[in-house]
Amino acid sequence: MSNPVGNPNITEAGKKTQFSKERQPMNNGRKPSKLKKWIKELDLSKTDVNAVFKNFLYGKSNAEIEDLINDKEKRDKLPFGLSLHLTVLINQAKKGDGKHLETIHYMLYGKPKESVEVSGLQLKVITEEQAEALET
Repeated sequence: MSNPVGNPNITEAGKKTQFSKERQPMNNGRKPSKLKKWIKELDLSKTDVNAVFKNFLYGKSNAEIEDLINDKEKRDKLPFGLSLHLTVLINQAKKGDGKHLETIHYMLYGKPKESVEVSGLQLKVITEEQAEALET
């Protein structure tokens, strides 16, 4: 005698609780970010947001940023995203890792253009007829 595992009629039984166009959860979707809510409340532009990050990242000393993060009352007044970035930056800086700062720097200022130098390769422009002749 075999011991069946699970409901053999799971498809039919699950239809009562399955989501569809008509049956949707009351609070569907991702919860709004505290940072986005803060930006919307203050009616900030992308330039304003960049200025805030630049001010915090490049306008404050390590001691000031550590004080913001370590003082619970001050940290709770910061948008979650900003306090998270600052915490990660401090922890990585203590380890000598600057990857997160580099990523934010690229977000704010853009990644520098990279050029690739190719030597020994000569290109020649050909007509469509010449290309077709090469294919046959």
